[in-house]
Parts: sequence; structure tokens; C-alpha cells
Amino acid sequence: MHILNVKTEQTNRIRHLASSRFGDCVAAAEFEKHTHIWDARKKRHVISFATILDFGGNRLAISSDGALCVAASFEKHGVACYSTDSGNELWRRADVHHSQHISFTKNDDGIIVGTDDNVSYILSRLDGRTVSTFEKINRVVESEWGAFLFQSGCQMRVTGLGGFVRVIPRLTFSELAVAFSPAHICLSESGGGIRCVEIESGVETWRHFQKGHHALQLIYSQSGDAFFAVDFEYEFGGGCRLLRFGALTGKMDVVSHLNFQGEVAFCFDGSRAVTLSGDVIDSRTGLSVGHLWNE
Repeated sequence: MHILNVKTEQTNRIRHLASSRFGDCVAAAEFEKHTHIWDARKKRHVISFATILDFGGNRLAISSDGALCVAASFEKHGVACYSTDSGNELWRRADVHHSQHISFTKNDDGIIVGTDDNVSYILSRLDGRTVSTFEKINRVVESEWGAFLFQSGCQMRVTGLGGFVRVIPRLTFSELAVAFSPAHICLSESGGGIRCVEIESGVETWRHFQKGHHALQLIYSQSGDAFFAVDFEYEFGGGCRLLRFGALTGKMDVVSHLNFQGEVAFCFDGSRAVTLSGDVIDSRTGLSVGHLWNE
């Protein structure tokens, strides 16, 4: 049994966040191991338990129904899946090492694991068995809107049905964040700007670049037909801003100054952003609409 008796003040050590995107669950993890599940709609703590999570990468994910939480360690313990009802470990793949990017598939039946070993996996939600393997690929992102996959290896490319392949040239050495809309892919690169590319034609529809800035996270909100970016002022040691871009025009608005360096969890189709301090921000207005663990 992995359930912890965690007092609320302990959650001021939160360093990792993961959300169910279209649902109301947020996984908030401390520097290592201890993970707390919150209901963002009811602003209620659900459960806390110990995991194999260690610091670095994006090694934490929660299913859209909030029933499962997956965590990974880089070197030793592999990838493990936990019940958010009981806190029990349901399965573990101790042979999957060097995980950097973990997410659930759009229909929640699999977990996508990208590793530093230039191989990515889709693991079964039920028992962790390997469903698919992607050789020479260190990151896979699935479109929530169609049958497209972003794959990163020697090239960045989008693949689809019938052998469709769209190569996206790199502008810098590494991508940071990727998000799909129904017809476009938006991506950011380390030290570079944000680009939005039409998938079918390969035409770049807009680009945003500001020297000394790059986007650590990107998501698409269908309700507002907009991309949201967590923009980090890395060159000058500043904080982060929450930016909104019109999906078709690229028109930018600064939604909020976040004044921290770290992750944001987006809920309710991107209409809410939860920060590391537990603040809940309306991503349409930039206003605070509540708090979770810092109350």
C-alpha cells in the first residue's frame, strides 16, 4: 500500500504537474516520489501516495478519466502505473529505462513512453505490455483530433494513415513542446520560436519569435480555437508568461505573468491553468479563480 498521510503544507514542495486536459484531475508531485491527486473542479484533495518518480523530464501522466497515474524514474525503476483510487501500484515495467516523455493515448488505452535510448513505446494501460515500438524515435505525440503522430528522432515528422509523412525541418537542436489542432501542428524549439504548420500542405501559417524566450509548453484549446504557450525568458533569468495565439492568425495576447520557472497543468480543454503554487488561472482572462494546495 502506497497511500500517504500528507498534510496540506507539505505540498509547497510541488515540482511536477500533469493533468487530464479535458477532465478535472491534476497530479501534483514533489521533487521525487510523493504524488498528490487533486480534483480541480471541486478544489479537493483526493489521495496521496508514493511512486517511483524521480526529477527531470516529463515523467508523470494522469489518464483523462483520472483513474490512473503513471510515473517513471530515469535510471533504475522503469515505468509504473498506479490506481488513483487506492494508491496501489498496478504494474511496473522495470526494463524500460531512461524515460523522458510520458503521456496517455487519446483514447486512454495506452501510455506513450519516449526515452533517451532513441526508442519509444506504447504500453498497455491494463498490464504495461508493449503494444508498439518506435525505433530511432525519442518522442511521440499523438494528435487528439485525427490519426496523426508527431515523431522526433533524426528528423521531426508527422505521420498518418496511408503512409502519410510530413517532415518539419529543425531550426535549432531540439524541440521543447508540441501541440496539435485539428488541421495544424504547433511546435517550439530550444532557443527558437513557435511555429504553426498546416499538416496536409506543410505550409507554415505563422511564427512567433522573441530573442531570449522560448515556449516550455504548448496546448490547443478547441473552445477558443487558440494555442496556449508557457513562455520562459531564459536568457535574462526571468519568469514565465502565459501566452495565447489565435490558431489561424497567430495573433498573440499575454494572458498572465506567472513569475516562476516551471510547469503548468491545463484542465477543462485549456480553459484553466494550474501553477506549481496551486493557483488556478482562467486562461481566457488571466484572472485567478481559486487555489488548490496553497490554501
